[in-house]
Amino acid sequence: MAKLQTEFHNFIQNLKALELFIKVQDELMNINYRSRSLKNNEFTKAATELISDVVQLTKDISEGKYDIQIINKANEKFADKGVNIFTKEVEYKDTPEVHFKISNSQMEREVGEVMKMADLVTRQQELLFRNSLTSLMIYFENLISNIIKLRLSKFPNAFNPKEKTIKYKDLMDFESIDEALDHLIENEVIDIMYGGFKSWVFYLNKAGVNIKKIDLFTEVINEAYSRRNLFVHNDGIINNVYLNKVSKEYSQDVAKGQRLSISEDYLIKAVNNVKIFGVILLLEAWKVFDKNGHDDAYDYIMGKAFDSMKEHDWEFAKYIYEFLHAEADNHANKIIAQMNIWLCEKELGNFKEVEESVKKCDVSGLQTHYELAKLSLLENSDKFFEILGHNPDSLDPEALGEWPIFKYMREDSRVNEYLQDVESIGMIN
Repeated sequence: MAKLQTEFHNFIQNLKALELFIKVQDELMNINYRSRSLKNNEFTKAATELISDVVQLTKDISEGKYDIQIINKANEKFADKGVNIFTKEVEYKDTPEVHFKISNSQMEREVGEVMKMADLVTRQQELLFRNSLTSLMIYFENLISNIIKLRLSKFPNAFNPKEKTIKYKDLMDFESIDEALDHLIENEVIDIMYGGFKSWVFYLNKAGVNIKKIDLFTEVINEAYSRRNLFVHNDGIINNVYLNKVSKEYSQDVAKGQRLSISEDYLIKAVNNVKIFGVILLLEAWKVFDKNGHDDAYDYIMGKAFDSMKEHDWEFAKYIYEFLHAEADNHANKIIAQMNIWLCEKELGNFKEVEESVKKCDVSGLQTHYELAKLSLLENSDKFFEILGHNPDSLDPEALGEWPIFKYMREDSRVNEYLQDVESIGMIN
């Protein structure tokens, strides 16, 4: 149980820290870039706006939003700075390119400086995103290696230590048989980790760890892992190793020799995918390798899932609650997990797909607050407050304020009436 908590906590906290670092550093770079236009003269500001507008025009044209009026408005905006923006047809392209000419020498100098600054910011962002992807995969690899280590420590015969050998010189350095066994386990883990992401998944699956719930993440994480290796070993330039490692979904639109990039959006999605995959893998491994303390572990995981909902991390919370639903050993816990799964689906925009299931959910044999939770999900406020009015002690005020499932009722003015009722019967200190 302690091992589960430690691994869970460290992995989640590391990814949260990485996500925050990415967002803060990227914002600081952009602030530094934008602040230059605010501190200097009108030409610097105009040059910054020009580059920004040209980038946006290029994007709009590539998306089929070309309109000559947009070009005309841009030219009016920069007319007093000697700027002429125009488009140019190119034979090998389906859409025209955006160009500009500058007749004002001061504006020309400022545009040159702004472009240099923009290039530096782009390179800084590239460095940030490369290093962040590397850090993400290091955290992920550490989690996987620790899961494998947990298995081999619990079941040392899993890798048949009788077939392993230790040099006599090395053996003399160990103080006990247990220390020698730890050495063999460390070497076995290293050998397994050298195989790469898909070999880790195969190993754990063969060891009895169920990855069906997260199998849809396998290829996208394999691509992120392969992309990290590509940047580390080949400066991001696609080679045969990358093309042979990733699925057709990721190889069909790229070619050998092409340089890949890493955007903030790509990175944040990669962090989210690794977080879901890693945590569910850890929980499934715990079921197989360390079954002690089920109730304590269940309560701990339930608390973490609840925290994720409060942080609006709905997709992550959904996967944890699906695990908890499968592991629940009583009807009440199953209903709580199911309610929260539906809540996550609702917040993810998928409520129509589960609405009928919510309506059919039978909570008649349970406490009243389960029915209130169901009504809140369905946003049936009149029925909700009718029941609450007849049974004000059926819902703890703290639950109303803390459980995200009641968010749809909290803004209703009738909440104040309920709080007055529970105060009068002594439920609020």
